[in-house]
Amino acid sequence: MPLFENFNTTNQTSPHFERHESFVSNVLRIPCSLILILPPNERCAYVEEYPEECKTANFLFDYMHLYYCVIRFPWEPLTTFIGILVLVFVIMILFMILYNSADNFFCPSLQSLSNLLGLNENVAGVTLLAFGNAAPDAFTSFASLIFEERVIYSDVFASMCFVYMFVGGAIVVSMPFNIRPSIFLRDIGFLLLTVLYLGEILGTKKKVSLIQAISILSIYIIYIIAVIVDQYLAKYVAKKVDERMEKLNTFNISEKTQLDDLLTDVGLNDKALPKSEESGDEPPQYSFLGQFFLTISPFKIDDWKSSHCFSRLIMIISIPIILPLKIFIPVVNDELPLIGWSRLLNSIQTIILPTLFTYIIFSPYYLYVLAATSPFGILLFIFTKTNTVPYFFSFYSILGVFGSIFVIYSVAQEIISVLAVIGYSSQCSNSFLGCTLLAWGNSIGDLITNTTMARYGYPKMAFAACFGGPLIASLVCIGGTTTARILATGAPCEIAKGLFGENSEVFLVLCLIFSILALTTTNFHMRRCSFTHMEQITV
Repeated sequence: MPLFENFNTTNQTSPHFERHESFVSNVLRIPCSLILILPPNERCAYVEEYPEECKTANFLFDYMHLYYCVIRFPWEPLTTFIGILVLVFVIMILFMILYNSADNFFCPSLQSLSNLLGLNENVAGVTLLAFGNAAPDAFTSFASLIFEERVIYSDVFASMCFVYMFVGGAIVVSMPFNIRPSIFLRDIGFLLLTVLYLGEILGTKKKVSLIQAISILSIYIIYIIAVIVDQYLAKYVAKKVDERMEKLNTFNISEKTQLDDLLTDVGLNDKALPKSEESGDEPPQYSFLGQFFLTISPFKIDDWKSSHCFSRLIMIISIPIILPLKIFIPVVNDELPLIGWSRLLNSIQTIILPTLFTYIIFSPYYLYVLAATSPFGILLFIFTKTNTVPYFFSFYSILGVFGSIFVIYSVAQEIISVLAVIGYSSQCSNSFLGCTLLAWGNSIGDLITNTTMARYGYPKMAFAACFGGPLIASLVCIGGTTTARILATGAPCEIAKGLFGENSEVFLVLCLIFSILALTTTNFHMRRCSFTHMEQITV
């Protein structure tokens, strides 16, 4: 009876227990990945009552609420089918935005920026293009380590596998090219070193010390130094060989071709990043309104006239996608009239791009950014001329690259959010999602931008980014974020290992070793395999 008295809160003689709200709440708050264990009629209530449990599946829009609350039918299989169909349609729309962002904005701006800085294809690939692809993931990794939301070990190696194997393979299949052996062996050697070193640290230890974090970060610094030194030495050797051959006048066709290829690789040949030839015709004169509407036109009239019905349908569907992007992102393109200059549009973009970026990322401060950028936009419109390109307009390519990266990052995060909902509805574990759907979603930007650059005629730049991107994403993201966290907390950083990290590491190491062996048999000619080539090798 005394035991009963300790639990009894009434005058009854039998035991009676009052409900404890906090205890019940903790039991009910399951991970979002296990939402399917709840009855169908309770899933919407759970998503609405505990939105923080599913926050990793939300970026700009709440697809969990759309899937479990908006799309509802009496028959549960029909609800699931329609929900998956809607999510797949959303992914298709997001892919169209990604493609148009890369094709019409990112690649032309990156080409102009490379020409402005005087970079050749390889250096531009391992720096500008790789940074553009990996910068969003760096921000994500930093936030994930702070809030301990991500399995770094398995995610990083899965993304590296996708970028090098799938994206790199797609570039080679679509645009075969030759690569200098020293460049390829340098890049693949550093990537192999990175995989093995990260596997040793993250795979055998649960905590990363400050010295280890700094050593991870230092590998990328050494890599950049090696790239700069290699380009300097290659330019020096190419100049000396060119001067000596001209003095001796002993050129033959083979030696001349090899020398031209070397000059192209090191950026001393105009073929490296060609600029369009300027026409001698007098450019047409526009009013600032006429120039504005011509610049934001989603497609050219000549393209519309020469297109078939299906192509015209695609153009019409793309209008709601391209039109906002043209208003939002400046483009510096040598192939456009006045290289893309529009007095009114660029004045608006000077204001709207930083403001919209701040509104989405740092919403409390967007009014301050609007107030700070408005005078610059107004001054740009007042002190420039409609039909004269300002001398500083080439630097707008930096703003164009930044705006494109921001759009690609935002859309990629939306794709990740949709894929996460699909994964949750399929009852996949977080480790499996991180190594498959989320790794693919994280690397969608690499796939679109790199293959588009290859289609533009820069396969060496695109393939170099398949090395530089994973190096930045792994070394800088992990090394930099762990270093910052250790310095902030004063304690070693603990990184979860995951279930599939070792598998991804083994597959990546085998693929890198096989790539070295395969290219030695093709004389470092990056191409697709065919029966004709196999017969030639056999003979």
